[in-house]
Amino acid sequence: DEFEARYTDYLDVDQFLKFIACNVIVCNLDSFLSGSQNHYIYLEPESNRFQFLPWDMDHSFGAFHLMGTPDTRRNMSIDKPVTDHRPIIARVLGVPGNREKYHGYIEAYMESIFDRDAMFAKIDFVSSHVRPMVSLNGDDAIERFDRMLADEPSIREQNPLKFFVVKRHESINAQLAGTAGGESVGFGEFPLPRQLVPIMISLAVLALLSTIGWIWGIVAGFRGSTLWGCLNIFFSPLAPAIYGFGVRRDLGFKCAVFATLCIFGWIAWVVFVVNQFSN
Repeated sequence: DEFEARYTDYLDVDQFLKFIACNVIVCNLDSFLSGSQNHYIYLEPESNRFQFLPWDMDHSFGAFHLMGTPDTRRNMSIDKPVTDHRPIIARVLGVPGNREKYHGYIEAYMESIFDRDAMFAKIDFVSSHVRPMVSLNGDDAIERFDRMLADEPSIREQNPLKFFVVKRHESINAQLAGTAGGESVGFGEFPLPRQLVPIMISLAVLALLSTIGWIWGIVAGFRGSTLWGCLNIFFSPLAPAIYGFGVRRDLGFKCAVFATLCIFGWIAWVVFVVNQFSN
């Protein structure tokens, strides 16, 4: 078609393929991949062809939280990175020979500038220079800094740098080998981190049990007096426990046992949450 016949008159194709390859490898989504921002289009005077230059890459390494999830960003497709249509990327890669050349650039970069050991060495080198400045902000800042560099995620850092490098290698190598397709990412995907699932489930169970105990305490309290009925409304589960064990064992003992279990349940839940967030 006309595009295929004339696009090389205007576009430095090899440079464009390298530009896309680099952005895709480091999952730089706050960029030309997902919109019209954070790049320059330069008319190179000798060739009289346009070149694409990256800019403002602070959200690379899968750090653009507005698109996808940590998992989908690490597994982002090399051929269709985003769910939205990007005509120039699709049309250039659709020209015979370009996709193969593009894959070749990706493979070369994976074995050179994005080599796993080379990236780990760069991360360690840069972090060693930054660490003294981070330490000026206290121990908590150092802990956050170390979580961002780690080779395993935690509940407070789902996408640490070294972990991203490892998983991105696994994903891209599988895509180049044809054993996986990768995932196209889009805006508006905000699932809870996996570590929050047990916290939310246990919270829902405790809330249900506490609601049952609250209603039970109100009924038992009003059977004894208006005062204890009101106290059990506003100070459950502590008030029903006091009422059933110390005031009206005949009316509220079983309710007090249930309320005590709820109290210990909430204590155990708080300990569990603190432990999760300390990892």
